[in-house]
Amino acid sequence: MNKEIIICLSHQITNHGNLSRDFKRRILKSIEISQSKNIQTIILTSGVRFKDQSLSDLAFDYLRKNEIRSIKCILEKQSLDTVSEAIYSLRILDKLNFNKVYVITSDWHLKRVKYIFSIIFNNKYAVKYLGVKGFKRGWIIESKNKSIDEFKLWHNKCKKGDIKCYEKMLKKHHKLFLK
Repeated sequence: MNKEIIICLSHQITNHGNLSRDFKRRILKSIEISQSKNIQTIILTSGVRFKDQSLSDLAFDYLRKNEIRSIKCILEKQSLDTVSEAIYSLRILDKLNFNKVYVITSDWHLKRVKYIFSIIFNNKYAVKYLGVKGFKRGWIIESKNKSIDEFKLWHNKCKKGDIKCYEKMLKKHHKLFLK
């Protein structure tokens, strides 16, 4: 029997603390998939902070206002970008009993998400990637994003599937995690 879970990747918030349109669409798509496939659990990602709340807290509040039935939410609060969303989501999944994962993001973000998650997850789970229609400027911004190149430089230093190594390399090489 398939035990399914959804990972809803974060996006930006406005200066006033409102979720971006893309972020709201990702959450609404997560709710839709949860209802249509009777999936009971969603992981909301992001440790990025706005005032005293993480983005995953803000996403949780938005989800609660829009859900039809109760959905169990797991708030992942360590990630700061796509690579760390994959790493810390995998850490959560490894503690649970799921074998099929739906990853929800924006259409312009799908290519990078598929690449990163396929390496980090290393075929450990059956993953289906779904992209919501994102904002047009996302395609332009994504075309200039070089974070995938940085990831390519360090991820090969780890044995495939070695989550501890990926996390170590993330903290050693990623600008958002350097202290």
